[in-house]
Amino acid sequence: MWGRTDALIQHPHDDGVWLGGVGSVARVAELGIDAVVSLCRLGIDDVPAVGAADHATFWVVDSHDAGLNAHPDFVLREAAAAVERYRAKGKTVLLHCVRAESRTPTVAALYGARVVDVSPLEALEDVRRMLPGARPNPQFMRVLGGDSAPAVES
Repeated sequence: MWGRTDALIQHPHDDGVWLGGVGSVARVAELGIDAVVSLCRLGIDDVPAVGAADHATFWVVDSHDAGLNAHPDFVLREAAAAVERYRAKGKTVLLHCVRAESRTPTVAALYGARVVDVSPLEALEDVRRMLPGARPNPQFMRVLGGDSAPAVES
């Protein structure tokens, strides 16, 4: 039902992490990905190439309405920590949401900030160079340390 779900790039700070839309889940086996961090609703049957222990799911609503996500700062940071834990085990990770536009870049920036010891906003700019459609919503931008979403170029 969603268009443009096939985005797929390697993380600018760690080539063992792939960033993608939900359509990229179909390429897990092909790419040698052995762990998945989902930021949208998927069950273990939706990622058959990865065992249940290697599929972490964080249901985060991509919305400007702060009332739709309980403790977004905590949940988004836990998702980044899940990527970090899988990488510490030597796993290649797919981090994805539906379209890799808001949730995925936010968590990718939190993870990247830890990997290269920069601010999450600096890490987001690196992610956006690789994933130009990345535009975290204002709620997620606050988690990254910004006041609002980055300006959209016209």
